[in-house]
Amino acid sequence: ILLLFAAGSLRRALHTERLGLQIFRSVITLLSMLCGFTAVVKIPLAQATAIVIDYIKRPDHGWTVEDVPGNISAAIILVIAALFDDFERADVLAGLAGGDLRNPIVALLYRYRDPSMA
Repeated sequence: ILLLFAAGSLRRALHTERLGLQIFRSVITLLSMLCGFTAVVKIPLAQATAIVIDYIKRPDHGWTVEDVPGNISAAIILVIAALFDDFERADVLAGLAGGDLRNPIVALLYRYRDPSMA
């Protein structure tokens, strides 16, 4: 219901009798939504992936989105959650340096870590 209300309000807010202005407003709104998507989804995903790859010390891992091991993708999801929950899960990220196996991210990634590089 809320989504329908917001969509109706957005349409009324963008409506004008001048077609060029309406198209311009619609394009700017669409670009704003896409930038918001990038900021909310793509940037934290890239950051979380970099944190995981840095921890396992395998920059040339060779995995693709289709064949990444489940433990790796689960660890990336936990890191994303920690990035979004600044204070609730900050200790999870801080615990990566110590290598404590009680840390869920460390437990997921430990077998993939290159010990000679650690």
